[in-house]
Amino acid sequence: DVAKSCVIKGATFSGTGITVEGFHSSLNSNDNAGAFHLKGNGNIVKNNTIEKSCMAGIIMTGSNNLAENNEIFASRQCAGTSGPDADGIRMFADGNIARGNYIHDISLEENPTAHIDCFQSWGTLTNARIEGNICKNIPHAGIQTDDGDNAKNITIRNNVFNTGRGLNMYGDGIIITNNVFAGLGTPTYVLLRSPTNVTFQNNIIYNTSSGLLTTAGSVKAGGY
Repeated sequence: DVAKSCVIKGATFSGTGITVEGFHSSLNSNDNAGAFHLKGNGNIVKNNTIEKSCMAGIIMTGSNNLAENNEIFASRQCAGTSGPDADGIRMFADGNIARGNYIHDISLEENPTAHIDCFQSWGTLTNARIEGNICKNIPHAGIQTDDGDNAKNITIRNNVFNTGRGLNMYGDGIIITNNVFAGLGTPTYVLLRSPTNVTFQNNIIYNTSSGLLTTAGSVKAGGY
C-alpha cells in the first residue's frame, strides 16, 4: 500500500506492512495524536513533509517500524500552555528505526511551556536505531529517554544534533558513535544519567561549556 503526492491532516496506522510516502501533512488543530501514529508493526513512513503537527510529527508505539527521510518542523503544543510537548519523533516498543530524517525549527516562542525534543521516549524502547538524522534548532534534547529500566540496546550513530542538549538519557546498552553534537549554549551538553554498558566513541562536541557528563552509577563499555 503506497500513497504518493497527497495532502493529509493526520493518520493512525494499526495495520502491518503499510508504506506511507510522499505526503505533505500540515496540522494546526487540537488533536494530540501526531501527524503519523504507527500503532502496528513493520510499517514504513518515508519521504514525507510534516509541519505544525500536534505533540510530535511521528509517533511509533508499534514494533519494527521505519521512519526514513522525512522532514519535520514547527511542531505545536496544541492543548494549551500546560498541555503536551512539541517534539519531532516519539519512539517506543521494540526494533524501531529512525533514519535520515531532518527535524528542525521547533520554537519555544510558539510553544512557551513545552519540553521540546528531537527524539523522545519515556517508556519501553528496546533494540532501536537512530542514525543519519539531522536535528537543527531544537531547544531541549536531541534524544531524551526518561526510564532507565525500559530503554535498552539503543544505537545512536552518524547524526548531527544542533540542539539545546545533545543527549539526556537513561538506559542500558547504549552505543553512541560518529555523531556531531553542536551546542546551543547549554552548560552540560551530553548528559548520561546512570546508564550501564555505554559506548561513547568518535563523536564531536562543540559550542558548550561542558561536553560529557555521566552521573554516579554509569558503567562504560569500550571507553569514552
